[in-house]
Amino acid sequence: MMEKLHTVPVVGGGIEDWRTHLSPPEIHSAGTEILQQAVLPERVYLLFDGIAKFERVVSARSRVTVGLRFPGWFLGAESVIADEESPVAVVALTECDVRALSRERFLSLVRVDSDLSWRISQMHSRELIDRLEHDVDHARASPVARLKRLLHRFMHANDTIQLNKEVHFRLPLDRHELAGLISVPATQLPALLGQLQRDRLIEVRRDRLIILDPLGLRAVDPSRRDVGWPLNVG
Repeated sequence: MMEKLHTVPVVGGGIEDWRTHLSPPEIHSAGTEILQQAVLPERVYLLFDGIAKFERVVSARSRVTVGLRFPGWFLGAESVIADEESPVAVVALTECDVRALSRERFLSLVRVDSDLSWRISQMHSRELIDRLEHDVDHARASPVARLKRLLHRFMHANDTIQLNKEVHFRLPLDRHELAGLISVPATQLPALLGQLQRDRLIEVRRDRLIILDPLGLRAVDPSRRDVGWPLNVG
């Protein structure tokens, strides 16, 4: 039996804007599980601010970070559209500001609201392109180039403090997670960070990372495809 969907209100002869159905802001502190693995999400979350990570629970003591999501992303949308349990858990990597749509409401809106449908299509297209680039990078790019690309994306996704040409931010991943995302052993990461320091691209301090040459990182990743896009909510 097909699931009964909520009716979308019609205002002034047209469909009411999907933004009006978003929940009030929900703030999740770093480490909070926003969506569970192996569960069909009850809600889809629009990530307004912060960074979320996809974690694959391997065992009771082992979790693997398999991806990152930045502002502008609809968390859980793919599982809800496909009517499949989520293959990963979604966890707040930094403090995350999200706005929710119930599963039923989201499915109703994505069928009739052209702006929301376009955003979802863009999101999934960008995800596919990013996956293809990721595969090419891991087949051909050096580990240090992969690290540069990842740091560049963090640079744009974080709330940064810009001093002259430098960008300061706290790196939210531990070294094992960072190494895993660029597919190198954790023992190799200090040497890669050391190379970037010798090249005067970065400086690593105890509690933060400083991008000394943002243009040097941008050269390896001119796109900002996975950082989301303007939400224009208001």
